[in-house]
Amino acid sequence: MPGAVSLTYAAFLDCVRNHQLWSAHDRLLVGISGGPDSVALAHLAYQTGQLAGLVHVNYHLRGEDADQDEALVHQLGAEWQTPVLIHHTSREALAAFSGYSLQMAAREIRYTWWASLLAENLGTRILTGHQADDQWKPS
Repeated sequence: MPGAVSLTYAAFLDCVRNHQLWSAHDRLLVGISGGPDSVALAHLAYQTGQLAGLVHVNYHLRGEDADQDEALVHQLGAEWQTPVLIHHTSREALAAFSGYSLQMAAREIRYTWWASLLAENLGTRILTGHQADDQWKPS
């Protein structure tokens, strides 16, 4: 299936160009959960040569599975010689968002951290492999 992989990367680059998602000067951070969508996106971003880092939040809600996701992110970073940034948070931090669902609280924590990474100039764009209704816009 090498042709399918090449076609996927070509389609990815066409989408980036057609929608002007970033420029050749941008440094990309990929929000990576460890799931298939974000890992695929990280692979595509790596191929661009613009990958500045992998950013992962470990909420410590899924025990060993959460730790395995974090380990996968570290493995990819080592393989690609790419910085890995991990943010650890807890149930208590999530619970502090009273009136929020667990998913919304997790999103707030993630987006706040991402904004701080951009403010620190660790990257210029953050790519996510999320649904269309889960879009993030830096403030």
